[in-house]
Amino acid sequence: MQAFFTEANVKQSAQESGVYLLYRASRLIYVGMTVPGETIMACLLAHHGGSRGTCTQAATGFEYEMSVNPAPLRHRYLSAYAKGNAGQWPECNEKTRQTPPANSSTR
Repeated sequence: MQAFFTEANVKQSAQESGVYLLYRASRLIYVGMTVPGETIMACLLAHHGGSRGTCTQAATGFEYEMSVNPAPLRHRYLSAYAKGNAGQWPECNEKTRQTPPANSSTR
């Protein structure tokens, strides 16, 4: 379930590894993931604060899924999105597009 992208809501998110999705006006704009040593909450706080760019800072909603191996899960989310959107990735992923292998640790 999508939550509003407020600092208070982000601070209630998981302190575990996983994948997170950022939305603007209910449109998916970014699929991110934690790397070893990061938590979902820390990543979301970084996006909310703008240290990961203005594109994701402008998000209005988020959701996440915890996973001990987030790379394949992120790959599935991006692939599913691209399949339904003429091969395009969400707007903020597209700006830094790299095709990560399913087992990579790219954010």
